[in-house]
Amino acid sequence: MSTSNQQPTHPHSRLQMSVSDLKRQWGLTFYVRSDGTDMYIFEDTRSDTINAWSQIAIQRDLAAAADNRHMVCLYDLRGCSVSPYAVLQGHETIQQTPPNVRQSIAVLIDDNGILRAMQSIIRRLTKPNLQQTILLFTDPANAELWLNQRRIEMDS
Repeated sequence: MSTSNQQPTHPHSRLQMSVSDLKRQWGLTFYVRSDGTDMYIFEDTRSDTINAWSQIAIQRDLAAAADNRHMVCLYDLRGCSVSPYAVLQGHETIQQTPPNVRQSIAVLIDDNGILRAMQSIIRRLTKPNLQQTILLFTDPANAELWLNQRRIEMDS
């Protein structure tokens, strides 16, 4: 795992912002944008990648809950398929989300079949209070717009 303060060069990262806490593990790149958004960029959904995501997400959720901070996350899963292991580990990770965490999670997907499958998974596997905090998008601009609206709603 490496940590630096340089902008990642992953092809999905289109916004040029300063970042902190850049981590690359397996097929996952994680960093925090200057606006406070946690960025998770997935190159694949292999078990090592999903395990790395789970560890980071749990740590970040616990810290946000302890600080009473609104978690704003953008997950970029474009180009990835959804593996059964990713679904199972995602469910287990979500179950560890503290009930008092305030969060907004936008997930970018570029395949309508995967979009429908993930909508079904979210409805079936997430806690009811989290279902309204996770939205799926195919357009990055719409995802950013929703996250900005959530910041205004949740932080005022």
